[in-house]
Amino acid sequence: MSHFDVRPGRMMTLALLGGIGALMAVLLSPSVAPLGLVAATQAISIPLLNASRLPQIILNARTRTTGQLSITTLLLQVLGNAARLFTTLVQLEGNMLYLLSSIVAFVLNSVLVYQYFRFYSTEHE
Repeated sequence: MSHFDVRPGRMMTLALLGGIGALMAVLLSPSVAPLGLVAATQAISIPLLNASRLPQIILNARTRTTGQLSITTLLLQVLGNAARLFTTLVQLEGNMLYLLSSIVAFVLNSVLVYQYFRFYSTEHE
């Protein structure tokens, strides 16, 4: 077998993901989708995108450890969120949904950074 052989299941998955991505791009373009649909999709994305952080924060608080979380990754996420907040405030005036999403992501990632430093001493004793 060559290095470039791909299993049929993977090709189907990639084709499906590509198709969904293309469909979403077309449906959510301002020229095709009504502004209300775009706003609703943004509103739905806030809890979906940030929901993955809450179980991690709760687990860290219960176990009093951050386990294998990388401080480098956490800090880069917070810095990226800060940059997104800044650009949202400067360039997207009045887009409160996007601003809310950026604020929530920044706060949740900041909590993870806090937990890392809070529990660091107990993990390395």
